[in-house]
Amino acid sequence: FPLLVRRLGEPLQGDHDLLAALFEVGCRPGRRVAAERSGSSIRVRTASGELDLTLTVAQYVFVETTG
Repeated sequence: FPLLVRRLGEPLQGDHDLLAALFEVGCRPGRRVAAERSGSSIRVRTASGELDLTLTVAQYVFVETTG
């Protein structure tokens, strides 16, 4: 997976259901993910699964490229 999650922005940290969904698929700081635009959302894929995020939510998932 070409991206490394660096941090999850503060606006996401108060939404416990969203954090649970992100963590369930392995989208958390220090983990590798892939992301692609899927219509009006961003699809995040990991070895554990995938999750569609709104653009508003996705802007607070900070990543860096790897490799």
